[in-house]
Formats: sequence, structure tokens, C-alpha cells
Amino acid sequence: MLTLHGGLLRRTGPANTGGVRRREGRRCPMGPLDLTFLCTDSRFRGRGVGTALMRAVTAVARAEGLPVFLESTTDAVPFYEKLGFVRAGGFRMSIPNGNPPNPKEGVYEEVCMILE
Repeated sequence: MLTLHGGLLRRTGPANTGGVRRREGRRCPMGPLDLTFLCTDSRFRGRGVGTALMRAVTAVARAEGLPVFLESTTDAVPFYEKLGFVRAGGFRMSIPNGNPPNPKEGVYEEVCMILE
């Protein structure tokens, strides 16, 4: 989960890593911003929460001069395109059939995107 609190945008939860960080008013050194596992609780979908999170993250990244990239599911590509991301490649991989069977019939696909 990303948390925005008093100018601090960070990943919270068990992993507590990643995100755009500021400590004591100073930027922590980091390279390109790789957004991973952004999701919205189903109770809040369609209310602009995901868009607000993405706008907060991309605003900080732009202010810091950081390039932003992500890997998106094919279903989420239109969401990211509305925010200014463009396709920059992608990949497909086979997924072993498990129990329950995968609805994507053993193939997983993601689209690599960058923020223009």
C-alpha cells in the first residue's frame, strides 16, 4: 500500500520497501521510479483513488526528474494511457496449469510502459 502523509509517499505493509522517499526534507538518492503492484481495494474502485495515487507518484517523480516506468496487465493499459504512459514493449509467458485452472489458459501477458 502506498501512503501519502505530509509530503511522504512510501510503500507500507509487510515489505515496506520502494516508493518515492523524502527524509528530513531531503531527497533520498534513487534511480528510475519503477511502479509495482498498484491496486485499489474493490470497495474504492471507480472513485478516482487509483488515479489520485498515480498522479501523486508521478508528480513527485517529475519534480525529482525521475523517469517512470511500469509493467501493466493488458486490462489496465487504458488506465495508464489516460495518465500519460505509452507502450514501450511487453512480454508473454506460459503459466503452468494449476488448481484452480488459470482463466488466461496458461499464458500471462504484460505491457511495459513509460511516462512521457
